[in-house]
Amino acid sequence: MPSGVSQRRQTAATPVAVIPNAVIPNAVIPTAAIPNAVIKVQLLTIATILLFGIAAAGCAPWKSTPYLETNDLLGLPVRQESSRIIVEVEFINSSTAFINDSGFESLWQYVDETVIDSDQRHAFLENGLRVGKIQNLDRFREAIETSVTETNVVDDFLAEASVASEVSHGTQTVPLRLGKRSEFPLRQPFEGSHVALIRDDQQTIGKTLDNAQYFLGLTATEANHPKQIRLAIEPMIQHGNAKQKWVSSESAIRIDTRRETWDLTMLNLTTEMQAGDTILFAPTRPQRGIGPKMLSGKGEDQSDRELIVLIHVTEIPLPSEQIRADTF
Repeated sequence: MPSGVSQRRQTAATPVAVIPNAVIPNAVIPTAAIPNAVIKVQLLTIATILLFGIAAAGCAPWKSTPYLETNDLLGLPVRQESSRIIVEVEFINSSTAFINDSGFESLWQYVDETVIDSDQRHAFLENGLRVGKIQNLDRFREAIETSVTETNVVDDFLAEASVASEVSHGTQTVPLRLGKRSEFPLRQPFEGSHVALIRDDQQTIGKTLDNAQYFLGLTATEANHPKQIRLAIEPMIQHGNAKQKWVSSESAIRIDTRRETWDLTMLNLTTEMQAGDTILFAPTRPQRGIGPKMLSGKGEDQSDRELIVLIHVTEIPLPSEQIRADTF
């Protein structure tokens, strides 16, 4: 067979690889011409890129989304506490003797009562309550130290024996959502029937309530200044048996179980607050009106205790970061 024919047959029998992006059009390169080492390097490069992408995605730090976390129980996104308004409510247990002493009166030199409208102040005083904004918290604390009931061995024993104080004590730190009311009990419920009398303008209103319990409600709303909030302080009495009702919002419908509430609207106070401000809520001297029912009771050792409440705003995030009541 001629050599020319043999060469044509060999060429026809050899498999080829077509590279469409080659520089020379219609160029045909035999597969055998591509070294195996080059193919392995290309595959290794692709695998390395894919592994790097997976590792980068899996190791993304939480701080890359500073305003969102995951609720482990519900699997829902929730905002961090730094995006909420933080309020501390401090319950100071004092002795009745101190409230009736001149030392209690000296506390008010560190308190500005004029931040409250005169008519509102008059309504508080008629009902045995005195309210103002503390101007020098450090000096105020120094002056009140002598009145604070110290915890002793007897109190510890009674606490372990579940002998509870009738009045609240300690400090609660609570994040507030804009427009959502948070409620704080001032004392334990009165057992059985309780008569509550309150002065409203020129008249006295009285109600007989079952298992009455006094609360303070706090609601934060936006103020004109971005570094301030409008804080509503709303005294109320919860009473009767708990009832269930459906409560709807933009995100869900839930069952709310609570007792009947008598809102003491004549004692509602709304004031502008900024981080570091503290409101003082205390009984009058001498005691009168509904104040003693709201802010007094027996301690663990059955001694008379008087309650002084400090409402301290610790953090106010920017309005764009604040959580509203209808969020989630």
